[in-house]
This record gives sequence, structure tokens and C-alpha cells, in this order.
Amino acid sequence: SELNKRCFTRIYPCGSRVESSNYSGLMPLFGAGCQLVALNYQTKDASLHKNIAFFKSNGSCGYVLKPLHLRSPNAVVPTELTDGLLLHITVIGGRRLPNHVRKDRLGRIFGRMRTDIVDPYVSVTVYYPDGTLQSERTQTIDNKGHCVEWCRSFSFQVTDPQLSLLHLAVMDDDRPRGMRASSDSSGLADDLIGESMAVVATLRPGLRVVPLFDRSGNRLLLGSLLIQIAWEQSGQSAVKLSAVKQLNNSTCTVHDSFDNNSSDISSDSPAHQMVYIQPNSTPEVSQQDTSPARSEVPSPELLFANPQYPNTLPTPDPLYLDWS
Repeated sequence: SELNKRCFTRIYPCGSRVESSNYSGLMPLFGAGCQLVALNYQTKDASLHKNIAFFKSNGSCGYVLKPLHLRSPNAVVPTELTDGLLLHITVIGGRRLPNHVRKDRLGRIFGRMRTDIVDPYVSVTVYYPDGTLQSERTQTIDNKGHCVEWCRSFSFQVTDPQLSLLHLAVMDDDRPRGMRASSDSSGLADDLIGESMAVVATLRPGLRVVPLFDRSGNRLLLGSLLIQIAWEQSGQSAVKLSAVKQLNNSTCTVHDSFDNNSSDISSDSPAHQMVYIQPNSTPEVSQQDTSPARSEVPSPELLFANPQYPNTLPTPDPLYLDWS
């Protein structure tokens, strides 16, 4: 990382990748301060989705200012003991999750199709800049996709929110029903229903609607999640966690149409009271020198650049702003 404070580093897929695949170690490259990390954009894989989510933090303009410890010679690298934050994610529910259309045995011969009602669960994963990850998941809800409720809370230790990614994936559980009592599952054989990803530092606390996308990055029509985001920091944990603990220990009511314009959830709704957190509880780390002063032009080596689409002006994504 010290080298990348003075010099440029360009990373690109090896020419021997004849299938146009991408390397999996994307986050450590950003964690080391590499400025130009090129990918095969024709391959819609996990690395590409991480790259797109990373540059959305600056309106998808193609450039992101590095964190302070990657551009200042005297900055201290954040550690768990000094700058650790706890990110609390409560997955409340989901709505309008699409069913899967598959061919049955006769369909392979006659072309007939059958529609399966999904058995959804949510996988919550945080990717860290050192290449590690922490993943949790909710329980499986059988045969229900129109309006689903989970009401499960998870906590993640985050030391560098500007270089960490939160990934929410709604999966269709393909295990036999007798094996679904345990939430332990690799999920490798499960089908993806929809997913969404964002930089942890851009998350705003409170009740948020999360838009869902398919593997190709297309928005699912009406499909979304309802989650609660809360932060815990030293000396500020009691008030911020009270709502999350209440929600986790109480009965949660999920309405059929919880979206940004919904009038079904009133201010007197118990579910709304349990999960609401004041907007001023945003962690201090997200306010730290995330952008240069208007009169200051940072040196190019202090920026992450997206080689594929280095646009000149930010173009905020309205779907991304729904929940971050």
C-alpha cells in the first residue's frame, strides 16, 4: 500500500483466461490501494458485481477517493481495537419474490414448463478488504414469495467501512424439507432469486427498502427486501441497539406493500416503532474526509479508477439511493 501512495498499479486478467473469467481476489487489491483494477465486463460474476457496487459509492462516475490511511503517509491503519464498528442488520421481510420456472421430466421431451413457488432465505455477507468474509443466513420460509417475513438480526465487526461490502442475496432453498430445521447450509446448490450489494460506509441507519437484481444486474420487477440498519460504537451502543433487540425478541408484523410510498405502515404500527432509529446515528467513520474539498484536486494515485467506464460526471443511481 505504501508503493501505491506514490505509483500507479494496474491489475488485469491474465490472457490465458480464454473463458473471459475474472479473478476472485478483488477486495485485497482495493485494500492494497491498487488504482486500476480491470475486469472482463462481459462476464457477470461475483467480482464484477463487487466492482460495480464499489464505484456506486461515488455515483458510478468512475473514480473513488481512497480512504485516508491509503493516501496519507502519517495515517494509522484502522484496527479492530481502535476503530472497530459493529454493523447490525435486521432482515425483516421481502415481497414479490419471483417464482422459478423449470422444465419437468416430460418437459425435456415435450417442452412443457412448471412453476415452483420459492422457499426463500436471505444470505447476509460482509466482504472485508483483507479478502476474508463473514456470512450469516435466515431461516427458510416454505412455499411463500409474495410477502415473506424473517425478522432475524445479525452483527458484523467492520474495521474499514469504506473498503468493505455488504451483500444481501435471496436464495431458493433446494434442500429437502426435512433438512431445513438447521440454518447451516453452504447454499452452493441453491438458486439465486435476487441480490443487492453496497459499500458499508454508504449505509444509512434506519428502515430501508433494498431493491433486488438478478445475476445479470437487471432490476427485479417489484422484488425487494425490508431491512433495518444500525451501528454500534464505543459509548453509543445502548440507544442504538435497543430497537434491534426489541425487534429480535418481539413479534414482527410485515405488511403486503412495504415500499417507499406505502401508506399501510402507520406511525403507530408496532413494527415501525421497534425498528426506527434517528438519522443522526450515522457512524462517524462515514463522515471522515470521504471527498476532497472543492478547491482541492487530489493526485491521480490517490484515487481508485474504474478502467471500464471512467465518466467525468457522477450519475447517481436512483435504485441505489433507495437504501443507502
